[in-house]
Amino acid sequence: ILTQSMRLNLQHYMDVIECDLLDVTSYLESQRPLLKQFPIIDQLSERDKKIIPEFRRELFLTIDRKISSMLSWFKRPSNISPRTSVSLLFDAIVEEVRDSIPDFNPQGEDIEYGSIELVGWVYHIVYDSLAVVVSNAAKHGDPKMPVKRSFSIVEERENKLRKRLVVEVSSSIRPSDRSCEIAKIIEQRKCANFDDANLYQGRSGISKLMQLASNRQDFFVEQLEVLNNDVIARLSYVLEH
Repeated sequence: ILTQSMRLNLQHYMDVIECDLLDVTSYLESQRPLLKQFPIIDQLSERDKKIIPEFRRELFLTIDRKISSMLSWFKRPSNISPRTSVSLLFDAIVEEVRDSIPDFNPQGEDIEYGSIELVGWVYHIVYDSLAVVVSNAAKHGDPKMPVKRSFSIVEERENKLRKRLVVEVSSSIRPSDRSCEIAKIIEQRKCANFDDANLYQGRSGISKLMQLASNRQDFFVEQLEVLNNDVIARLSYVLEH
């Protein structure tokens, strides 16, 4: 039986494979017009010239059918799209973090909107961003204090038909750290160059978070700062439905 953590890892491998499949299907589509380039033949009898249009239609139809058939070979089945609730995803990320930090215990509880189901690309974005926030909380937060989290759904002001999932994670600063120093470090990380953030294992998670927000139009870092001795991370994701 696969654990939730194992399923998440499997889905990431499948996502890499899907990127390769997209390259293949893109290439096949690009060949469609090339295969339909029909040479102009001048030295034909009148009888042959009359049958050329019908031949062309049959040829193009055959090409379309063959291309469509090949595209179906590389199409990812919809029934294996990643799917889970935001609450279960959070818990799975916690378990992954505990593999390297066994003492990490966010002491979670049932949260309103925790049953919101994540399907497709939003699943991956939520996973990638939450993994950074939860990992930072485990590495730098006070291990004796709970990691608070909340989930909510809000309507966009500009587009009432579009909604966002808002996730807020709050972790306490260690007693040995000063909040002003932590706040300064966070601001420095937020403003630092993040172009190569994913190339280095030890690079700050905040840099990776900012890079993700910069590359996506459906993910936003709304808040990342120190308030009342807590580090607050507020993230939002555009929902398809």
